[in-house]
Amino acid sequence: MKAVHSIRFLCILSILLLTNTLFCNTIYSQQKHADSLQENNSSALLEKAKEYRGLTKSHLDSNAYPAALYAAKKSIETYSFIHRQATNSHKPQLTIDIAFMHREAGIVNYYLGNTVDAIWHYNQAIDLLTPLDVANDSILIRQKRVVLARCYNGKAVIYSYQGDYPKSLKNFIKAADIYTMCKDLGGAAKIYNNIGILNKEQQNLDEALMYYELSEQLYTQLNDTAKLANLYINIGTLYYNKNAFDTALNYVKKSLEFYQRNDNIDGIANALLTYADIYVALGLYNDAVHYYERAQQLIEKSHTKTINLAMLIGMANVHYNLKDLRKALDYSQKAFGLALEMNALKRQIDILEIQHKIYEAWGFYKKALEIHKTYKYYTDSLYNKDKTMLTTKLQLSFDLAQKQQEIAMLSKEKQLNMVKLEKNSMQSRKQRIIIVFITSILFLIIAFSVFIFNRLRINNRQKNVIEQQKILVDQKRDALQHAFEEIRNQKEEIQNQRDAITNQKEKAFNLFNDLRSSIHYAKHIQSALLPSKIYFDQLFKDHFVLFKPHSIVSGDFYWIKEVNEWRIVVAADCTGHGVPGALMSMLGITFLNEIVKYEEVEEVADVLNVLRDNIVYALKSSDKDNENNRDGMDISIAAYNAKTGKLHFSGANNNMYIVRHHNGPMIANGRIIEPKLKSMEGYLYLFKGDRMPIGYDEIMGKFSQTVIDVTPGDQIFLFSDGYADQFGGQKDKKLMYKPFQKLILSNSLKSFNQQYIEMNRFFDQWKGDRRQVDDVLVLGVKLKM
Repeated sequence: MKAVHSIRFLCILSILLLTNTLFCNTIYSQQKHADSLQENNSSALLEKAKEYRGLTKSHLDSNAYPAALYAAKKSIETYSFIHRQATNSHKPQLTIDIAFMHREAGIVNYYLGNTVDAIWHYNQAIDLLTPLDVANDSILIRQKRVVLARCYNGKAVIYSYQGDYPKSLKNFIKAADIYTMCKDLGGAAKIYNNIGILNKEQQNLDEALMYYELSEQLYTQLNDTAKLANLYINIGTLYYNKNAFDTALNYVKKSLEFYQRNDNIDGIANALLTYADIYVALGLYNDAVHYYERAQQLIEKSHTKTINLAMLIGMANVHYNLKDLRKALDYSQKAFGLALEMNALKRQIDILEIQHKIYEAWGFYKKALEIHKTYKYYTDSLYNKDKTMLTTKLQLSFDLAQKQQEIAMLSKEKQLNMVKLEKNSMQSRKQRIIIVFITSILFLIIAFSVFIFNRLRINNRQKNVIEQQKILVDQKRDALQHAFEEIRNQKEEIQNQRDAITNQKEKAFNLFNDLRSSIHYAKHIQSALLPSKIYFDQLFKDHFVLFKPHSIVSGDFYWIKEVNEWRIVVAADCTGHGVPGALMSMLGITFLNEIVKYEEVEEVADVLNVLRDNIVYALKSSDKDNENNRDGMDISIAAYNAKTGKLHFSGANNNMYIVRHHNGPMIANGRIIEPKLKSMEGYLYLFKGDRMPIGYDEIMGKFSQTVIDVTPGDQIFLFSDGYADQFGGQKDKKLMYKPFQKLILSNSLKSFNQQYIEMNRFFDQWKGDRRQVDDVLVLGVKLKM
């Protein structure tokens, strides 16, 4: 008992000591917090402005530029409102805050490609700060200078991108003078980097490398890895322009590794684009496309128009080199529109040069000449600016030796400041270590005391618990014995049920095998009724049939026949699919054979009229109470007379396409009709069938017929709705007929065997892992005299 009392006394003493220590720390923290509140006497409105300011930075860091722009504008509005209400003593700080947020809005607009708005915000900040008198307040003086320098630097970057190099250099010099006055290493490094970019744009590669190396020295001293990653891309691009490709790739690789570690989307995309440019220069065009496409996927998540423009230009150039002129032109047109929007003169010249080569390679020499004239005008404009650049360049007083001396002096001052900070930090750290050590010792004493006390209490309880558990074990043993008997009985019953289920499973499996064998044999019968490839080759040498049943057998069918001087082609879609659809298709094939053999019909519309009568009679669907009164089929039929050059078409809820590769007029029923689609590959014409099925309907008028004047080489396409109705793609939607028509037209210059391969490949790619929703039938033939 004495030991227990001693332990309790030790626990109480330890708790009192710890409580006293925590109480002292709490009093100290509360006093410190009270002092902080006294210093930061801000209103709720000022806190809101600061909150928007913080959101702007957060959205900028995560490349969410529209959200960042909204937050910056709200911060400017709130700061401006406070500025109008504030006393004179608070106005200077608020003016600097407003100017700072204008600078942030300028950065966001630059990334979004809104260069006019970006320049406006930078000028607003400069106009606010230039006349501002901050007296002798050293903190406000530095804040004013830093914001001014950043605004001049931002304007210089935009003017450089637009090709206005004199204005760009003028603003860089202003920014550099201010950074030097502030002894700001980071600002100076930024200016050297940007002047390096300016010299690289002018092909002054040696001078550009000199400034890049100055920037690299400063960023290395500052240990600013993020800025170094961006600088390495610029250095890599410079070595790529000097044809030192291995060195260029090494620098870009360093940059890419950093951006990937930090999940920086814009940085990764920029590095991938530089990789791609280097591979284009090496002639490895397929590798370049790979990197461009990887960058394109990332750019879709970003709103940075400068990177998007670089990607579009690169894609246009690499597809030109791959001789894919259509893609090259598409990318160049998108790029030129974006370059115009951003007023990027140098980029417009690059795009015009690519477009001139595209049109010249394509054989459109008139268009190529027009492009070349525009290119020459823009180039002369830029060269005039270059000449001005050469004279303005003399104003730059950045002598290499002088700047290296300034860097050394700034670094020395920075090191002295770091020594002082380190000394103060060590003293604070030593005090914290002592407090933590004492607190830890007290905590260990309390923990050990509590452990001993609990151990004694647990030992007393365990004795009682063991006695109770023995009683419970005896009771559970009896219960388990009883449960064992019940489980044994249940096991016997389960085994009997399992044997019964196994017998049922075997019967079901045998039934399924019989049914599957029957359906497969039905497929064999259905295939025998469809036209053979040999017969198809006799009537139409150039053709393809894409036939993909939804189940083993199909509700879609196709049929061809030569009657006198007419060659007839039919594509039909019966009600349902699988076995019901297959039965209906066999009925349709049988009736078509009888109609052309025994019925005296001279027009394709009469074939549909007689076929409908036979289907309605066979299914007894004219009876309104019959459950099959909606059964039937949708069908299109075309008959071609090679001697007369006429094509007769009729359709029941089915249409027909004709693709023609010359611009001669398409005449149907004596009228000229316009194409549904047209492209460089040719023209696609749509011929619609009647909105009535082959089956019972409330309105059962006579089917109409279209007589078309066709020419040798025209291609006829009949189809069911299965291809266009297939769900797929990224959004899991129907393909629809517009993309289906574009697909047919884009492949029409290829052989019919290749058309079949492309149609089948596109369908499988669109469908992906999804189930096929319906039978698919697409039939194409080429007309010959």
